Amino acid sequence: MFVASIFSVTRGEQHELLQPRGRFVNFPLKIIDWQGVEVGMEQKFVDRLKLDDYIIANYARPTDKNPVNFYVAYYNSQQTADSAHSPKTCIPGDGWQVGDFEQKAIPALKMPDGQPLLVNRVVISKGESKQLVYYWFQQRGRIITNEYLVKWFLLWDSLTKNRTDGALVRLVIPLNGTESVEQGDQALEAFIQAGIPLLKEYVPN
Repeated sequence: MFVASIFSVTRGEQHELLQPRGRFVNFPLKIIDWQGVEVGMEQKFVDRLKLDDYIIANYARPTDKNPVNFYVAYYNSQQTADSAHSPKTCIPGDGWQVGDFEQKAIPALKMPDGQPLLVNRVVISKGESKQLVYYWFQQRGRIITNEYLVKWFLLWDSLTKNRTDGALVRLVIPLNGTESVEQGDQALEAFIQAGIPLLKEYVPN
């Protein structure tokens, strides 16, 4: 609450620096051997989330049993409530039960500092349905998995860079009787290696 109060006061009349970026309407649906199909979002949900740009698409390779659902929500500014909504909050609200929750390193994708990409990994279930979810916050050159750090860096970058732009990145794959959790991990990691490097054109550092 204290951080939020400082944030609202210090922003005041400032106008943020908007970064040049590509629009997700141009994000490729063909990525190596992955073929994507766009999934629409009703305008009422776009309005509720206060998105400035987004992509939702299902990507699959010819031999895949289940597609990877790829979602990126981008915000030009994340002042007040206009910010990325954490799946950690939204998942229970949709009736899903949160099972295993951990942070997972993805060695297949190295960050500029040489460290592997770090993601939040969650197994969720609703009745007989089960899904594997990876997500993280991609914010002004940082990959963040902790929601509290997201808020802290929003304040810091607002003061030092005059920027609060950023994105939530989420990948989901259904798990059924023929798809194990391990196979789901392999599919999500393979898509991360192929597709996530392309985000640099759409989510500014």
